[in-house]
Amino acid sequence: MAKFPFTNFFDVNGNGKMDFSEELLAMKVFEDALPEDEVASYDELDSDWDGLGDDGLDDGLEDEFSEDAGLEYTDSPIDPTLCLYSSDFADDLNDDDHDIWNDPDEEVLWDKPQKEPEETPVAYLTFSVESQEERYAKQGIRREDYPNQRTYDAACELADLRKGEGYVPQNSTHQKEMEKRQFILSGGCVAAQYLTVSCGFLYAQAVKENFQLPIELPHEDTEPVTHLDDLFLDLAEEDPALAVRVWAWIVKEFGPYPQHMDDIWMPFNGLLCMTDRFPPEFQEIAVEELCANENFRRGLLEESPEFPDVGGYIAYALEQGKEEQAAALLRAALKNPHGKGTKYEELVKSISLHMIEWRQPEPWEAMERVIFPILEGFPDKRTQRLLPQWREEVTKRIQGLRPRSVPTYADPLAKTDRTVYTFCGVRFPQWQRVYYYRTEDESLTVGDKVLVPGRDGPTPAEVVSIEKHRRDTAPYPVDRAKFVVGRQGSK
Repeated sequence: MAKFPFTNFFDVNGNGKMDFSEELLAMKVFEDALPEDEVASYDELDSDWDGLGDDGLDDGLEDEFSEDAGLEYTDSPIDPTLCLYSSDFADDLNDDDHDIWNDPDEEVLWDKPQKEPEETPVAYLTFSVESQEERYAKQGIRREDYPNQRTYDAACELADLRKGEGYVPQNSTHQKEMEKRQFILSGGCVAAQYLTVSCGFLYAQAVKENFQLPIELPHEDTEPVTHLDDLFLDLAEEDPALAVRVWAWIVKEFGPYPQHMDDIWMPFNGLLCMTDRFPPEFQEIAVEELCANENFRRGLLEESPEFPDVGGYIAYALEQGKEEQAAALLRAALKNPHGKGTKYEELVKSISLHMIEWRQPEPWEAMERVIFPILEGFPDKRTQRLLPQWREEVTKRIQGLRPRSVPTYADPLAKTDRTVYTFCGVRFPQWQRVYYYRTEDESLTVGDKVLVPGRDGPTPAEVVSIEKHRRDTAPYPVDRAKFVVGRQGSK
């Protein structure tokens, strides 16, 4: 049985194969579709070719040559022994006796108009594909009824989910996906207006439509184009105060809906950690706003979905002498319910690491006065166990930074030696403490760069004072004081 194209159209039983009865049906359909004079069985077609030569003509030469294979065909223009053309081959080509195309009967046949072949009937299958908008329009969901594409998408997908269809991510549930789209359609708040189906909130678009900005932002509809960190990097450079107000507004409007955020970290700890990339006045304004704006403080510190990394802000307040603000920030952070495990320990370490002026004792003394009393009353066993250790570390640091008093030294010559000695007070780079060395160079003045004895040899230092003392008033024991090596650059 012959094989036919489009066999799937004749697969009646739907088994994906063509059995004999289905092939017979296919043949019958094709035969009925062809003209009667073109209908022929395959056996007849095969038999018609019997007896034809290689050129398709029944010239009768096949039997003649097959009867006597030893006969040589001498009229051939090719020499069979040498496989070369004979000398008469060129003459044969120019011979005018070849009048095959001069046959008048054939010319008449060629001149007659040929009958146009009848076209074979072709069957066409037409599929009607309904567009998405048409399909949802039948359900009463029309694009023109929604203010933007994201709300229209939410309505369409909600309709599918209600019918048990639609895509549900592995980390979500059918009910959560329905609630999310329902929130977009009927939330009635700022967060609902700028929530997308799968890309979180459009913070930049929300800020663009609710604030007068000094920067240009591209339009957003179904997915964010400007991310939150890029928005604040640009905005803080242009207007730090406005950037802080925008931050407080984002925390207030979007903070209560962390379940719909694509990146929970960025609006909260992300911007807290990025503060060192903003202009210095940004942090100063932010500290003031956090202490003055209760909604901002509560949303960013007390109720944020992650324990707030506010150590840098507390350290800044301590350095600036704003102890009440530092205490307010710490108390708000301790109210956050996500402070489990080592979070409180990490906060204390973060405060210490962010002490920029860590060589000055004043911020550490403020930490000792403000931070530790608050932690003493905090009901966390790990914090209470580590608190004495933290106190000891801060106390040692303060003692190392405080100016040392002159050690008591009983100089037996103090009452009898009336000699006046010259002392140079010097300060090393990056150090605030003053060290004293003796000198006999009366030309030294304040501001000179000198070399003094150090652990690893002569060490550069700057002269900050020139003092004259007897033994009983000397800032350092005369017999123990080392001498200035000389000026820097001198041989």
